[in-house]
Amino acid sequence: MNIAEAPAQIAMTLLRLDESAATTAAGRLRLRELGLRPGTRIQVRHATPFGGRIVQIGSRRIALDAATARAVQVEAPAMAVPGHGCSL
Repeated sequence: MNIAEAPAQIAMTLLRLDESAATTAAGRLRLRELGLRPGTRIQVRHATPFGGRIVQIGSRRIALDAATARAVQVEAPAMAVPGHGCSL
């Protein structure tokens, strides 16, 4: 799933930054400089108008536009995704 589809307030693991029209090589480098690297723990804090997201990495919060949010692929723990994991 991508950050644009991810639920808020759930810690996830960043899998990759897709090479899409929305992210140039320089843009992907800048995202890595900001801490968006494969294996990083990331959390969506807020959805913004027009599809953007505010994400948290450690103690830092970063704003992503909608196209960039769609290019950031993440994996949520199975128990954190509605409909998965064990039920009581």
